[in-house]
Amino acid sequence: MSTLSIVLLVATSGWTSMSMQNDSLPVPDAKQRPVTDTRHGDVRVDEYAWLREKENPEVIAYLEAENEYAKARMAHTEQLQQTLYDEMLGRIKEDDSSVPWRKGDWLYYTRTEEGKPYPIQCRRRGSMDAPEQVLLDENVLAGDSEYLNISNWEVSPDGTLLAWLEDRSGYEQNDLFVKHIETGELIGEPIRNLGPWSLAWASDNETLFYTRQDETNRPDRVYRRNINAPGTSDELVYHDPDGRFFVGVDRTLSGEWLLIGCGSQITSEYQALPADDPNGSFSMIAPRRNGVEYTVDHHGDFFYILTNDDAKNFRIVKAPVQTPGAEHWVDVIAHDPDVHLLRHSMFKDFMAVSSLEG
Repeated sequence: MSTLSIVLLVATSGWTSMSMQNDSLPVPDAKQRPVTDTRHGDVRVDEYAWLREKENPEVIAYLEAENEYAKARMAHTEQLQQTLYDEMLGRIKEDDSSVPWRKGDWLYYTRTEEGKPYPIQCRRRGSMDAPEQVLLDENVLAGDSEYLNISNWEVSPDGTLLAWLEDRSGYEQNDLFVKHIETGELIGEPIRNLGPWSLAWASDNETLFYTRQDETNRPDRVYRRNINAPGTSDELVYHDPDGRFFVGVDRTLSGEWLLIGCGSQITSEYQALPADDPNGSFSMIAPRRNGVEYTVDHHGDFFYILTNDDAKNFRIVKAPVQTPGAEHWVDVIAHDPDVHLLRHSMFKDFMAVSSLEG
């Protein structure tokens, strides 16, 4: 029997007696305050709707009481908790680095250091033998904050600027920062309360596209802003009012197109804009059809599209960038009932495809 098994056995045997000792602890009581909501003729009553009010001092006090209660009830397991933590940490390679990937003249990678909780984003020019340039040390950025999540970061096409989305609340409410990589100087004021993940540069190295969320935290709008135009506000580019669809914005691997994607559980839709026309209007690739999913990448004169249209296991098609509608789709990899296509990426000389067989 392993040491960990013995510790678990001892801890379990002491659980009943320690739990009985803690039965006298007062259990936090969330008051019931019924709120009635009627939608589509369905009446629902939520007795605890008031707990959604994150800034309400009463809600905060209740959550703190719950935390204190849990801490007291679990006090006798603290040694076991530490043992479990140490064993799990011992199986993690803390001093590690990702496989580098090339963008322009640079090789980008992420590394971690022993004893530090957050990753470090880096790059080297030309080869991995070149001097390291740290783009973003999330440990330094976190400082004394209890929580930090960098949901996305993007380097400008000319390689001189870094934009990133950071969340310090845990509620997926992100702030956008932009800095000069060489000097570390921030450009302008941060843009507050944005959606997570979505961030894309236009080719002018000045215009950024990002999303905002509705009251349910659903990314539903795409905005753009010229970071070198002081005093300007973000400009609404697209809004999807359908609560089933999440909205995102991205740039193709070729760097030539910006994409707005809308996706529900079973349906998707994309619009495209040349990346060198940042103030232009996005054009539809293929309008949404219920149950039809697709994703888009680009190479040369064509969009390459992974779709389940007439293909349960998905197929890959291509269409001219000027006429990308479904009526112009031509098979590149036909549907195979024995192979499920998962994703595709277009590179200069080849297409990479992930799939499942059997």
